[in-house]
Amino acid sequence: MQGIYAGFLRKEKSGITDLELRTCKFLTGNLKVRPDLEEFLLAANAITNFRDSPLAAFVEASVSNRSYGTKIEEYRKRAKKRASQVEAVRNRILEFLARTCFEFDRPKAIEIFGEFVESIASAGYPVFSTNYDFALEHVAVTREIRVENNFEQHGRGQGQRWLWNDSINFPTGGALTLIKLHGSVTWYRDDTGVIENIQFDTNKNFAGRDVSRLIVFPTRFKDIYDQHFFALYSHFLSVLADAKVLIIAGHSLRDEYLRAGIIERFRTGGLQIIVIDPEFPKALPAELKPARLGETGPIVHIPYPFEDIRDELTHLVRNSEPSAIPRLFSEIVQSIKLKSNKLAIRGDIRKLKAGEPKKFLARVEAQILPKDKPAILRCWIQSARRVRPVTSSDFLEGGNFVVERGESGMIRSDIPIEIIVPKKRQWAVQGDVLLKVGLVKASVKRPARLNQESTIALDERVFSYSSD
Repeated sequence: MQGIYAGFLRKEKSGITDLELRTCKFLTGNLKVRPDLEEFLLAANAITNFRDSPLAAFVEASVSNRSYGTKIEEYRKRAKKRASQVEAVRNRILEFLARTCFEFDRPKAIEIFGEFVESIASAGYPVFSTNYDFALEHVAVTREIRVENNFEQHGRGQGQRWLWNDSINFPTGGALTLIKLHGSVTWYRDDTGVIENIQFDTNKNFAGRDVSRLIVFPTRFKDIYDQHFFALYSHFLSVLADAKVLIIAGHSLRDEYLRAGIIERFRTGGLQIIVIDPEFPKALPAELKPARLGETGPIVHIPYPFEDIRDELTHLVRNSEPSAIPRLFSEIVQSIKLKSNKLAIRGDIRKLKAGEPKKFLARVEAQILPKDKPAILRCWIQSARRVRPVTSSDFLEGGNFVVERGESGMIRSDIPIEIIVPKKRQWAVQGDVLLKVGLVKASVKRPARLNQESTIALDERVFSYSSD
């Protein structure tokens, strides 16, 4: 929300006018409103709706004892002008928000959410979101995964439409079940009340009628009680009542009604909460504090961005019972916290002779982050001298152990390695070489191109070398 507001203030991104910029600075400067989209809209709505509130009469009575007069007329004129400017900026911000949601980075969405969406769909777990964009739906469509979002297909061909189901139906299993509690930029309602899902920016639906977007902006809490939004919230409470594990990813929980529902469910017992976010939500009360980092408790905090932990979440959702996920996540956090990436060469190697096969083990204990994937176990030889060492021109093993994107990065195993010792005159002259085994980024194709950034874990041992 802070990023979208900051983007609106940039003329090259939003086309903001000088007057609109001055109005924004008036709110954040003179009125001390935080430069955050939610906080800004809260203040803008309060100002826009001020004339209809009891506070208006109170302020006028504070300005002057007379109902009419020079002071009141001047006050009303200035207040009306300011409120009109704020209302215009609010509407422009909402337009910018909707446009931003349509312009999300589609390739990045697929990279971040692709495997996650597949695992969630196959496991049959529902996803509740307050986001307005349709990134998850886009990912599901590209992966040929059905989306269950309470819209039903009507008609065929060019006359096909996706209309809202008043009965509220969110089946799970074999589909991405997505409940968008605040609506979406793709949801539109016409003047007859028909709600339609349209995957592009428009002012008219497929029936040719004028439409408006159907979304609950962050501060318009009264809209939650609109019939269909309240039905979505009721569905959330119903699912939460039966849930054993709730995973909250990247959400501040500033929405009071959501926070209240979660707190009440937690108090009834039998619910474990996992919070994935660099910062634990400040909105939660003191009684809802997480266990110590790396330990399991009723609330587990995973202090990393979703992007850094998505592969682990994907793996756990796909392969673990829900009751085991908090404990397994705690182990992952403990591993990352200790930064205990280790690799050790194991085996009775003794010496290296050119042309001979060698078999040994690499004992790996590592936690590989998504930014380092795909990662591969590699072996190479380097002369033992420190100045300008001679290194294998190619990696020696077949590279059979690979950790791909979407796979768990937690490795705790002994991995067999088999090589053929290469022949190099320089090594034979010196007599001693370093046998190196490393868990490295797969993008590095030759040993000479490895550096500290591309090496995740490494071990080396000195052996005598001969070419006879």
